[in-house]
Amino acid sequence: MATDRPTAGTSRTGSLAGRLALSFVAVALAAIALLTGLTLLATRGSVTELVDRQQQATVERAASLAAAAYEQAGGWPGADLRSTVAVATAEGGTVTIRDVDGEPVQPRRMGEMRGMMERMHGSPHGGPSGTPLTAPIVADGEPVGTIEVVFATEGVPSIAGDVGEVLTRNVLTAAGVAGLLALVTGGLVATRLTRPLTRLTGTVEAVAAGDRTARSHATDAPGELGTLARAVDRMADTLERQDELRRALVADLAHELRTPLAIALGECDAIVDGLTAPDPDRLASIREEIVRLARLVEDLEALAAAESAGLQLETGPLDLSEVVDDLLALHGPRLQAAGLSLHADLQPAPVRGDELRLGQIVTNLLTNAAKFSPSGGRIDVRVVDDDPVRLEVTDDGPGIPDDELARVFERFWQGRAAADAGGSGIGLAVVAELTRAHGGDVEATNVAGRGARFTLRLPRRR
Repeated sequence: MATDRPTAGTSRTGSLAGRLALSFVAVALAAIALLTGLTLLATRGSVTELVDRQQQATVERAASLAAAAYEQAGGWPGADLRSTVAVATAEGGTVTIRDVDGEPVQPRRMGEMRGMMERMHGSPHGGPSGTPLTAPIVADGEPVGTIEVVFATEGVPSIAGDVGEVLTRNVLTAAGVAGLLALVTGGLVATRLTRPLTRLTGTVEAVAAGDRTARSHATDAPGELGTLARAVDRMADTLERQDELRRALVADLAHELRTPLAIALGECDAIVDGLTAPDPDRLASIREEIVRLARLVEDLEALAAAESAGLQLETGPLDLSEVVDDLLALHGPRLQAAGLSLHADLQPAPVRGDELRLGQIVTNLLTNAAKFSPSGGRIDVRVVDDDPVRLEVTDDGPGIPDDELARVFERFWQGRAAADAGGSGIGLAVVAELTRAHGGDVEATNVAGRGARFTLRLPRRR
């Protein structure tokens, strides 16, 4: 049954980039709305508080002018209160002055002065209707009365409203600009975050479709996206390398199998067609090719076992020097028969490993050294108790060209010096796989005045 897959026509809001952009914008707009509301509340309260302080200051100033008029006239009957009334009226207030007994001072004259001042300043208000603000009148250090100023309720909201309207307009304008910037920024950030993901998706799909050369090239992406991009590109590199190795393995196997099969088949056809007699020489030739095929199959089995050795190792505490010593005793006569001298320097070296697999490693290294050492040559084997433990096998062969050192552990690979030495090119690949399975590593180097040296390192047992 077919499954739905996202297509190029997916809407912007349905994509990850669209959702991220909307999320960014929603968060930004919520923050802007909250900030705008708090700002408007704070400014309105501040404006009201400012007006209250201004009105109280007006009252206190009027009280000071009334006290001066009282002192100058020596009492309320002759006091000139025009300046007091003028100050309050200019701010939209109506003044009432009371003496210490609470009786209004000069009510008739105060009314005339209020009317005159309102005509002079132009009073748009309909009379006093607000809450009176009071202040004591003190003359010569003694309280002589109280001043009350009632400010028109129409004037105060008008002033606060004008200021609040300006502030509201400015705040809302700033909020609109901030919202627009949030929309643009959210889109840009979402696009930048999702662009590497889009490239990674395309790379993974291309690799899955068989294009092993596809790479995201998004390693400059920020944070975890860059890490993911590098991991995907490394995965693609590994897959490409595995494909190359697989193709090389098939080609190498075909090459290795073709020659002995062709020789054996040719000999059998000649015998069947009656062209040659099945004499012992012919049968020996056929047997030799079959043995060669059998040896190749054994090498392949050993390589397959080495590659899965991490799952099959039967590890235990061992002394590497004892394992090597037993194998030297086993292979020594064969090496001596080939005209090679064997020299061992073995230090007790505790390791944890599979005795059978470690023996296979030593056997392959000795076989490789014997293959390249000329008659009369010398093979040195050392076990060094260090951390990590070292096993060194040095031969008297021609050495390994520098450009081939990095490839000696590749399966089926044979260098120029190995062209006439025979073998399948699998032995050292087995050594490398088994060494890695034991948590160690192996390297090949050249020794001045000698041949090649293979150094195996294994973790020392604690």
